[in-house]
Amino acid sequence: MPIIPIFRGRTPKKNENITDCQDCFEINEAENCFAIADGASQSFYPNIWAELLVNNFCQNPQINEQNWQTWLAPIQDEWLQEVQQRVTKAETEKRPVWVTNKNRLNFREAATSTFIGLQFLDNQVKVSIVGDSCLFILKGNELKQTYPLKSSKDFNDRPAYFASYSKDNQYVPSFFDIPLDSKKSQDCFYFILATDALSEYIFQCREQEKNIFNTLLKISSQEQFENFVAEVRNAEHIRMKNDDVTLIILKLSDMSLALGYTKVKRESNGENLSEEPKTKKSVEQLNKENRRLKHQRFALGILAVILLAFVLVDKIIINNNTLEQPEKIKSQTIQLLPLPKGSIIYKNSELSEVLVDSLSNSFEVKIIEQQGGWIKVEIDLYAFTELLVNKECADCADGEMEILSNKNLRVFPCQSEQNVFGQLKEQSKFKKIKFDGLPNWSKFKFVGYIKNEVSAPK
Repeated sequence: MPIIPIFRGRTPKKNENITDCQDCFEINEAENCFAIADGASQSFYPNIWAELLVNNFCQNPQINEQNWQTWLAPIQDEWLQEVQQRVTKAETEKRPVWVTNKNRLNFREAATSTFIGLQFLDNQVKVSIVGDSCLFILKGNELKQTYPLKSSKDFNDRPAYFASYSKDNQYVPSFFDIPLDSKKSQDCFYFILATDALSEYIFQCREQEKNIFNTLLKISSQEQFENFVAEVRNAEHIRMKNDDVTLIILKLSDMSLALGYTKVKRESNGENLSEEPKTKKSVEQLNKENRRLKHQRFALGILAVILLAFVLVDKIIINNNTLEQPEKIKSQTIQLLPLPKGSIIYKNSELSEVLVDSLSNSFEVKIIEQQGGWIKVEIDLYAFTELLVNKECADCADGEMEILSNKNLRVFPCQSEQNVFGQLKEQSKFKKIKFDGLPNWSKFKFVGYIKNEVSAPK
């Protein structure tokens, strides 16, 4: 198979080290397998997950629309084992990050990553894609096809992904084959695999009629790649976002592609759609569509007038309520109040009964209402099941639970002194919140009152 890797490389965000890079790539030239993955920075240990994805594909590229979930299962287990080891190591070494990471592990927070995998066979290219990393196919330096996105407007902050827990895999990946023709072409075909920042930049250049491929196809070393990325991050007109960047450039020679007959399985609904040119619509069809659109616009106009009337009435009602209740903080506005360690929380607005006589640590609570010398606050807390009164409260209202006194209430459901909120002076009832994250833990909405001079709201 005449596949020639021209370049493969990655580089981190500006002012970060390569060890901070969440992108990964892998190449198995013996099996003609090539893959890139872009781990989501806000997810949990994404670099481990991205690396497992590309390595697994290049060793085991037999992934398709029927087996992709079982294909992920072994590396999902491997990811979890590696994460557990790292969290345990951080805890043993007393590194501050272990508390947060232990909570994220206990809550089964997933790593997520976009992914592209290519396998070149004798008569076709098998492509697997999920997310906004893109594949660009060129004939010479002319763009012929892109997958899965088509323009810079298609990018957003919530791309599809593969997740390290089965419960979080909400997106169906795309799988399709591009037929190969043994007939030799006068021009070479190029396959460019790029993560989102570079992909979006490529589309932006195309939309402003700048042939970026002339530049990209000249990259053949890591130094040239890093210089290119640094330059376009600081460009005056079209600027690339500051993000991790991965690029693979492949050259296919002595063969042709039959791009016009590619069948793509879309992520959204799994429908097979042909990429062949569409038939032109007749004049009659166009006239019918125009009439239909006119009716729709008229109906939308009527609807807009009705909605505007409702909005105006709603504003009048809200303004009247505001005049009637000048000192109350409205429920639509979320304000946070930092409570220092040792703060006293009372059971009622008379501030006569103490609910928590000393806050164990400093925490932020939500302000519900304030009048005169008191502020009503709330925060979601967790209690170990053994702290509940007989686990079931006989005289509790629907959705309530009763908690024993002198027991630790926590902001996270794990045994750590840093997340202890405080202890109840007397056993009390609270509104229960549905929580299935961990066995033997219950979640509830803690509501209490503090003196108005304790602190000022943020």
